[in-house]
Amino acid sequence: MIETVRRRAEFLLGGSLVLIQHLAQRIEDGARDAASAVGRERRNARFVGEMTVRALQRTRRAESTGVAVSAPVSPIPVESRPTASGVAHLGVAELVSAIPAMSPDQRRALLEEERAGRNRTRVVQLLEQLGA
Repeated sequence: MIETVRRRAEFLLGGSLVLIQHLAQRIEDGARDAASAVGRERRNARFVGEMTVRALQRTRRAESTGVAVSAPVSPIPVESRPTASGVAHLGVAELVSAIPAMSPDQRRALLEEERAGRNRTRVVQLLEQLGA
């Protein structure tokens, strides 16, 4: 009976020791992973900071030499290309203010372009009201 109790105690203690060793290893792994993540975030933050400083230095250098800092180049929108009416590339607000001063022929040309292209409701309605 004593031998059975001793074996069970050894079994439980052995299992406990294995579990403690396993937990200790997991804690070490977690600490190593956390340190790695902290190092990675530190490198990323340093990189972003350096890029920001370089961009600021370029801007200041350009301002001090009088060279304009160029904005990113964007393609020319399709609606800005020349049109038959010569004004279809304008925005709605600009067109609405320009339409009353147009000749009937210009209004008709603009109405045709609007219907065939951008078909902006406000512009088409105004042109129709004015008898284009």
